[in-house]
Amino acid sequence: LYLSGKRYQRQFFDGGDTLYNELAYRQFREALELEPDYANAMVGLAWAYNSKSYYGSKSHLYNDSALLYIDHAIDINPNLSESYVFLGFFYRYDKEDVDKSINAFKMAAELNPNDFYSLGIIGESYIDEKKFDMASEYLIKAFKINHSDVIPGYENANELHISNFISQLMCDAGMFKEAEQFERQLLEYYPDRSHAFLGHISLRQGKFKE
Repeated sequence: LYLSGKRYQRQFFDGGDTLYNELAYRQFREALELEPDYANAMVGLAWAYNSKSYYGSKSHLYNDSALLYIDHAIDINPNLSESYVFLGFFYRYDKEDVDKSINAFKMAAELNPNDFYSLGIIGESYIDEKKFDMASEYLIKAFKINHSDVIPGYENANELHISNFISQLMCDAGMFKEAEQFERQLLEYYPDRSHAFLGHISLRQGKFKE
């Protein structure tokens, strides 16, 4: 039942009809009827309630229910990283509380060190906060895990290459030293692109010989 619920939920998240969320909701509820302390199913149900808040008429009640299930899941299994991933998304997109969102994603990444998605969204959050040194730290961590040259978790990720995007933001902010340090960290992965952008950084500073 839980796996069936996850499958329906994935279909909904991938742009499917709200029917898929309703089917996921039912599967998670049935799973919890059979096993009341199933923390993973509680997290799945929390996502389903949260999704309902976007197309239902009782958004605040749905989110109240979602948080209750997450709190219960954490009580049962405090080491389940998925609970904190939910909280990270909830605080970022529903409550627009960046600090709480970052803390939740950091907890998720601490519990699951291979969670490049949470690390990527932490980096994205620091970009929005104009904290580029922190952004580069977490995006490099995410990059080293999944070896993708895009920002994990970032909107339109296929178009946003780390070396092009973060370094450009740093240069725009006048943080040329930080941009250069960032690019040098990527040299072992994309030497041609990073060398080219190091040249761009020098040009931005008027260092034409370099």
